[in-house]
Amino acid sequence: MIDKIIKWEVELAVRRIVFLVVIFLLIPISVQAQEAYIADRIYYVHDKAYNTSISLSRTRASQYAQSILKWSEEYNVDPFLVLAILEAETNFVSRGDYDEGRSIGIGSMKRYLAKDLAAELGLEYSEWRMLDPLELGIRLPVYYLSKLIDRFGDIHQVIVAYNRGPNSGIEDEDAFYLDYLFRVLGRKNYYQEALR
Repeated sequence: MIDKIIKWEVELAVRRIVFLVVIFLLIPISVQAQEAYIADRIYYVHDKAYNTSISLSRTRASQYAQSILKWSEEYNVDPFLVLAILEAETNFVSRGDYDEGRSIGIGSMKRYLAKDLAAELGLEYSEWRMLDPLELGIRLPVYYLSKLIDRFGDIHQVIVAYNRGPNSGIEDEDAFYLDYLFRVLGRKNYYQEALR
């Protein structure tokens, strides 16, 4: 019975995604409008973040937005999914001490994973390059999302796997991860609706 419910929910989610993609393609949003919105969102959230006293200029927020759009296009990932995950993970604050030092950067990636992904792309990894969102800090999380999308295809599994790892499953998730999933989906949908 639970398998049937999960299968039905997955089919429903796929239908919703197809519908949103069709709508998204029918009503194009200019790149400039996306960039401006994303930059404003980054600036606002970073300014309100509780985990930093570091300020972020509007120019730098705009550079983050450009990087999100660039790498999202390069790796075929929805930029609003990237934006939602980065906000949920770090409020766009790039630090080296997330998870007691095990995670780093604006995407709060595990250090070993960031090193592996950089090597896979033939890029030189360093802690400083990972901490800089315009170097590896945005590129690697977007690339990782593209790999998760290729592996799972289902946005729910992609979101949970980004946070918990690719070997976890939605069916055994506890309330924290379901909260994370719905928080990211809610933000992603909010961003898309705000630009309509």
